[in-house]
Parts: sequence; structure tokens; C-alpha cells
Amino acid sequence: IYFTLKDAGGAISAILFRGNRVKGLRFPMKDGDKVVVTGSVSVYEKGGTYQIYAKEITLDGAGDLYVRFEQLKKELEEMGKKAGFSHVALLKSDSIELMPEVREMCKNDICHMYAKRWSCPPGCGDLEVCRKKIEKYREGIIVQTVGKLEDPLDGETMMETEAVHKQNFYEFEKVLRERWPGMLPIGAGCCTKCKTCTYPDAPCRFPEQAFSSMEAYGMLVTQVCQANGLEYYYGPCTIAYTSCYLLE
Repeated sequence: IYFTLKDAGGAISAILFRGNRVKGLRFPMKDGDKVVVTGSVSVYEKGGTYQIYAKEITLDGAGDLYVRFEQLKKELEEMGKKAGFSHVALLKSDSIELMPEVREMCKNDICHMYAKRWSCPPGCGDLEVCRKKIEKYREGIIVQTVGKLEDPLDGETMMETEAVHKQNFYEFEKVLRERWPGMLPIGAGCCTKCKTCTYPDAPCRFPEQAFSSMEAYGMLVTQVCQANGLEYYYGPCTIAYTSCYLLE
């Protein structure tokens, strides 16, 4: 790539050879970009002028952070789709609201798991405990599995979609944990790592592998999705299961 670097005082020709492009240029460079170039300066003999031989080109300041954000977003979206999820979106942890009213819904025990597992309230801790866990992270990923129902009462497809989502959730966790060993998985529904939970008689058998649901943390799933540019409702006769992973 041949280009010219300019500032208020002048300009100098530059070149980035093909061998350096893979690691040396990680964004689509265009006219007007403010960049930092690392390389060496030499004399171009044919023209008798100085020329920069670039080894790495990065966007200056906030622009470089934006590029890294976009690269991470694209990478995670591709990984999530490959893992079998219908929709994937980058999650900003500061967009998550923990709501007491969601915890109150848990108390109604519609799922029949309240006070029966370490991963469910009150075993998973109060909202302040959950908030402190979330505050350790900046970014993560939201994953969804959407199923198409034959009719609004198609319970069989609902259960099949949930089973597919949970299986993909477990498998994708293993993939992500290789890169982010301290990640925090937050699922759809209660933890099912063990057939019978030890709650409340003995400590959790696998505290590093157990996970709570988004609702157990006090999250309203629709709020988290909307705050991060992801749909939640996909039309009549559809069902969507949503989980997330906080990564770093």
C-alpha cells in the first residue's frame, strides 16, 4: 500500500508491504484518518526523497479503541452464530439494570425453583451481591435462540428450542472460557449442571461451573436486549431464549 502522511508542516511518502499487512494494518484505512505509523525512514534512491517503510499502522487515540471494539464485536458475533445461536450482540455491562421487581417475580415461584438451588434466589445472593459480580466486567455477549411455533400453545417446540439453546449455551461456554477463564455465564433458566442440587444442606459441588439465570440476577431480559440493540420479540408464534456471558 502506497500512501502519504501529512501534518501542518509537510508531507512524506510511505509504503506498507504485503508481508506486513496482516498484522500491521487491522482497519480499513482511508483519507483523513489520524494514524500512528511504526517503521523506518530511508531514502528512495530513484527520486532522492525520504520515505517511510511502515510495519504497523494504528488509528490514533479513541479511534484505535473503536476499531478494537468493532473487531471484538465482529469476532464474537461470528463465534456465536457458528455455535448455533440465532442472534448475537455485544453486551456492555454498564447497560444492565438489576431490578427488585424482577426478583419479586422470582419469589412467586412460577418455575418452582425458588429457594431450591444455589443458582436461584435467595441462594445466589441479593441484588447487591449480583451487582458486585457484574461490576467486575466491562463487556460480554448476548446470545439468543429463536424457535418457530405451530401455534401459541405449541409446548413441544418450546421445550425443544429451550433444550437446543441450553446445549449450545453449555458448549459455547467451554469455547469462551479457553480465552476468558474468568468469565461469568448467565443463562436462561436455572443451573442444571447437577441432577440434584445440594441446596441448602451443603455447598455447591461445582461453584466455578454453576450459573444463574438473567432473572435470578434481577435482569429484565427485554431491557438488556433493547439497551444493546437486540430484538426480543420476533413476531407471532415465536419463542426466544436469551442468555449472556460477561467476558472481561
